[in-house]
Amino acid sequence: MGRNRHYKKKKPKITLSVFLYKLDVILFRFLSKFSFKNREKEKKRRKESVNLFLLKLDAHLFRFLAWFSFENRISRSKKRKESLRYFSFKFKTQIEKLLYWNSTEIREIRRKNRKRYWKFILEKNKFFFEMYVFRVYKSFFDIKNWLSESENRKSFTYNAVTSSIMFIMAYLFTYFLYQLATAFMAKAYHIPSVIYFFKTDFLVRSYSNLWTRNNVILVSSIGPIVSLVIGFILFRVFHYFRKRPGLTKLFFLWCTLHAFNMFFGAYIAGVITNKGFGLVMLWLFFQLLLNISFTFICIIMLVVIGSIASKHFLQTAYHSSMISESNRTYFLIGQAFVPYIIGNIIIFCISLPDVKPYQAFILAIMGFMIIPIIIKPNYEKFKIVKEENPLQMNKKLIIAFVVLLILFRFGLGYGLKF
Repeated sequence: MGRNRHYKKKKPKITLSVFLYKLDVILFRFLSKFSFKNREKEKKRRKESVNLFLLKLDAHLFRFLAWFSFENRISRSKKRKESLRYFSFKFKTQIEKLLYWNSTEIREIRRKNRKRYWKFILEKNKFFFEMYVFRVYKSFFDIKNWLSESENRKSFTYNAVTSSIMFIMAYLFTYFLYQLATAFMAKAYHIPSVIYFFKTDFLVRSYSNLWTRNNVILVSSIGPIVSLVIGFILFRVFHYFRKRPGLTKLFFLWCTLHAFNMFFGAYIAGVITNKGFGLVMLWLFFQLLLNISFTFICIIMLVVIGSIASKHFLQTAYHSSMISESNRTYFLIGQAFVPYIIGNIIIFCISLPDVKPYQAFILAIMGFMIIPIIIKPNYEKFKIVKEENPLQMNKKLIIAFVVLLILFRFGLGYGLKF
């Protein structure tokens, strides 16, 4: 049998001899403190400590008296005069520089230098304008010749329509998750809310005691934070479907872009309108410079996400001929830019007459993602999944899209209470 876990070892009994021995040791230590040697040692320590204290006191008194001596007072007065002369000299030179800077001669020189500087900048970045801006400008005019062929026109129409449907469905999906997270966070603080197709309305006055600084920050920030997390999750889901046929991969790609835009774009829209995510900045008392710096960072992140998504849009092509080096720009225009324009127009129309500036700015700011997709297409060679079905519109997809729009507009028109 195993040893019992709760077994306690018995303590040994203290005998009389052990007790007397310990008592003798304690008495010896106590009496040794009062011996002659120990008393002499303590006297020496006390004398040394008193002498050290007197030395320190003497040093402090000497410094104190030396501060008021005649020599030190003269040196201090000389230093004050020198510092005043130096300050007056600096002040005069600054005033002279200011007057000289604002003189007519210097203003003329500055104006000429500005012209030379801007000429230098334009000449130096001429290659950039020719390489990127002119390429986009040229592609929009060359697309007429490209669409003159029936096969190109058919594929472009198919890509534009299907991608526009996926764009709108992905926006409705991510928008609903955004508002759902906001409503659940408000419910956690006993604040009733109603989700509409254009906003989430809280059934509590703004001056109510239920609103505090902490829950305003949490309720306003939970939607963008959940969207950012969902963006990373949906990007992994897109990687799972990208090697499979169908439009599912295009749907999850648009969902990923919308989810990231619901975070970075919502910050920029909140700074502009002081709504939604912008309330977090107001209640955290962000300064103007901090808001501008974070806005610049969000714009850079949107551009980077758009440049990365260029390759993934090419992976959603129906056939490898669509993404040849001569057709990639036209394919990306039909797959990304045209759906962005058509999708924004349809979302604007179904939101009438309750178009909110906050949501409108979020959709408009998504252009920072779309423009890099067209400007810098990825020219790497990679394999895509060829579709077995012929190139034609899916009637079931169109019916599901129309039903979803009706449910979103009229279903959420009455509101979803929480």
